[in-house]
Amino acid sequence: MGNIMTYLKWRGDLTFEERPFCEVDNLVLSELAYLDFSHIVPGVEEGNTLTLAKVSQLYYEQVRKKTCASGPSEDFLSTMTASRRYQGVLLSKLEDVEDPATQTEFTALHITLGDGTVYVAFRGTNDSLMGWREDFSMSFQLMPSQKLAAAYLEKTMDSKECRYRVGGHSKGGNLAVYAAMLLPEEKQAQILNVYSNGGSGLCQEIIDLGQYERLQGKLVRIVPEFSVIGSLFEHEAPTKIVASSASGLSQHDGFTWEVEGDSFTTRKELSKEAKFYNEIFDQWIESADREQRETFTKDLFDTLEAGEAKRRSDLPHTGFEGFESVFKFSDCRFSLIFQGFSGAPLNPHRPPGGGLRSAANQLRRLGGRCDPIPEMLRGCPPSRGACGGDGTLQGRHLGGGP
Repeated sequence: MGNIMTYLKWRGDLTFEERPFCEVDNLVLSELAYLDFSHIVPGVEEGNTLTLAKVSQLYYEQVRKKTCASGPSEDFLSTMTASRRYQGVLLSKLEDVEDPATQTEFTALHITLGDGTVYVAFRGTNDSLMGWREDFSMSFQLMPSQKLAAAYLEKTMDSKECRYRVGGHSKGGNLAVYAAMLLPEEKQAQILNVYSNGGSGLCQEIIDLGQYERLQGKLVRIVPEFSVIGSLFEHEAPTKIVASSASGLSQHDGFTWEVEGDSFTTRKELSKEAKFYNEIFDQWIESADREQRETFTKDLFDTLEAGEAKRRSDLPHTGFEGFESVFKFSDCRFSLIFQGFSGAPLNPHRPPGGGLRSAANQLRRLGGRCDPIPEMLRGCPPSRGACGGDGTLQGRHLGGGP
């Protein structure tokens, strides 16, 4: 089965006038935003444009070795540039912000297509755990990147005659939705679609759902079948679930999404493993207040970084093992983080550890929605940890009840 590279080689000889824009084009342009075009693509105030062919030439001359860690390969850019479909698209209005003090990374640009429409692409997070921390932080606060996205989109949609598509991958999808949601009605009317490719949803406590609902009919949410990051804070089922050639967390990479012709290969539902993990996160989100979410996020990522993981790719590449490495600790931090899920008081007389199997058993015995436990967990050896010898939790019911 192919992917977006296959699509570029198959469909690249046909222009947008000959074959209209499709959802796979959306992912291609979202992935293009990962490349470091700083000091190449004209900025917001410059007013001019460069073709992708010219940008590619300058890119290879000046910054060939400065691509984002999780961004597209050089093969991707050269394949796009060689195609009739993309070589003449115009890039402009690049905004690139990096502020280590606030851990803010923000990049967006305009891509004018051969059919006269503009795709506004927001860059997602790279492979760093700092980026994943930012995804989780959106559960309790508005992030600087979201505010920058809203301001960017409103100020750069400066042509009343133009029609726009807005999108991004991962965090970029979240930024696209948030920015489009806050547009004035007259500018929102100029938008054809808003694409969130594996992007997390928006926390209901920090947004106006009425503004979000104005996007209905235009919002397209695409996730892989093992979707965890893309399922955080979702308000409705994804528009499309796509098959992936990878497993577990690695399915978040858009280059693994399977493409046949000019369409994604789809699945009817998320994988059972993804559903299991999403239930755990959903219960935590529903039962924890914003302060607890902030504490949980800090404890989780401080623990991961203390374990010398700096990037998502440092974690194992399968679903269960990947999350086992997140939740299975050699010290009491597992108990601290599990407390964030369950609201249960710590029992310092019991040994720490236990991993996801222990957490799953605890949640199931508490009446949580994680039953049945996936077969992959049933075969694991019994674990000891925050639960009692019979697997029951020593503490309060999920959500703080008696």
